[in-house]
Amino acid sequence: FPVTIARYENLSGGERQRADLAMQLSLRDMLMANLGFTSNLLVIDEGFDNLDESGVSSLINLITSMNSIDTICIISHHTLSIPSDKILRVVKDIDKVSTIMEELT
Repeated sequence: FPVTIARYENLSGGERQRADLAMQLSLRDMLMANLGFTSNLLVIDEGFDNLDESGVSSLINLITSMNSIDTICIISHHTLSIPSDKILRVVKDIDKVSTIMEELT
């Protein structure tokens, strides 16, 4: 099968998001396998921002199916339809001071 290799800087925003997450998860797995590192926490900072609806759905399916992850923190500018225990809305005021405005459960 022919293999196409794309340079990272030539990828679309959504493709970069997926490549970044794959790299983070691969590094986590490599650390766990080779150094005895363990982690049950996954932090995704604006990982959904450049994805289309299909990409968002795929990413949600991936992270919710990861059995080794107990806690997932997602920072996003978008409203996501995912199962959650707690949602915090943080608002930045004109002075660039962030405040937790509401907590939804």
